Amino acid sequence: MNNLDELLAVSTVTFPRPITVSNFENFLRNLSKDGLRINYTVERYQSLDHGKNNDGTRKVQGGITRMNPLVISSFHTEPAHDTTYLGSMHFFTTPGYDLEELNPDELALFKEVKERAATYFAKQNT
Repeated sequence: MNNLDELLAVSTVTFPRPITVSNFENFLRNLSKDGLRINYTVERYQSLDHGKNNDGTRKVQGGITRMNPLVISSFHTEPAHDTTYLGSMHFFTTPGYDLEELNPDELALFKEVKERAATYFAKQNT
């Protein structure tokens, strides 16, 4: 695995299955219960085809802040194959920086969110 692959693996939360925006918002709400502050926007689109309304979500983007130690990290989602669902969440990293150059507190936040996503979505399957 090269450095870019490692960086993508650390900064990406892949959902165990495609999820709705509502489910993602519930996950964010769950994250916010334990000291994380989350701000986000939802980008939607609609199309009409033969009188039928087709809704989709292109992207959710926002930021997660932890106060102690202070860490602020931006994220965006990627749609699943069916664009009405989300497939993953990506944290922004500084272009050109290697994994070793990133703030260790920010890497810890990425890890925490990934672990909490795994736990959250595993509980939903039971």
